[in-house]
Amino acid sequence: MAKLSYITLFVKDIEVVKDWYVKYLGLSILQESPDFVLLQGQGGAQLGLHRGEPLSRPEQVNLHFEVEDVDAEYKRLKSQGLRFSQAPQTMPWGYRTAYVQDPAGHTVEIYMRKRE
Repeated sequence: MAKLSYITLFVKDIEVVKDWYVKYLGLSILQESPDFVLLQGQGGAQLGLHRGEPLSRPEQVNLHFEVEDVDAEYKRLKSQGLRFSQAPQTMPWGYRTAYVQDPAGHTVEIYMRKRE
């Protein structure tokens, strides 16, 4: 079976999008060139950003970031100026989620699993 290692998003302003993920979500830079950046979060997931023509509907791309406490993370990010499209809510399947968009318009969900 193949191992999914990363997903690449095409963006116009690679610097702005890269800086957003590093500043707000704490991703680290693994590789960087003028036209490509590879970012990594905790747990090994990787996100590639490639300079290029973005999707016509970037909001249809959903990126999911698990956090320890979604309410605390929401407050922290909101205090730094991020505008959320949805404040934390408990979903029918038990996850507590909040939604924001990155500078390229992709939907970013921060969530926490149902506590046992």
